[in-house]
Amino acid sequence: MRVAAAAAVLFAVGLIVTVGRGSGAEEQRMTSLEIREALSGNSVKGLWGNTPFHTYFQPNGVMLHKPRGGPLETGKWSVDETQDLYCSWTARAGWRCYELYRDGRTIVWSVPGGKERYLSEILGGRQF
Repeated sequence: MRVAAAAAVLFAVGLIVTVGRGSGAEEQRMTSLEIREALSGNSVKGLWGNTPFHTYFQPNGVMLHKPRGGPLETGKWSVDETQDLYCSWTARAGWRCYELYRDGRTIVWSVPGGKERYLSEILGGRQF
């Protein structure tokens, strides 16, 4: 019985680590075109650090970002065609750019050259 319980704990820990890293099994770096097609007119929901959030990407480059417990922020989003980066601007954070990776409906936001990775899920249309 102890072995079964230990195996269940190890499986759960492995699952958490795998999900926390975005699984990576089929994760592919997104191109500029793929970023634009995936985000334009759609929303994502996910975790930024420990904070749940929703963001809607209007086709005209306006972004609506709503962290749980925080105010709705209006910003801008664009794609750096030369480096295949997603870039956004908010009054709070200024301009920031990220590499995006996709595995099905999961989008992973990664700071270029850094270790920070943030998971989100693509939702069709404006959803928040």
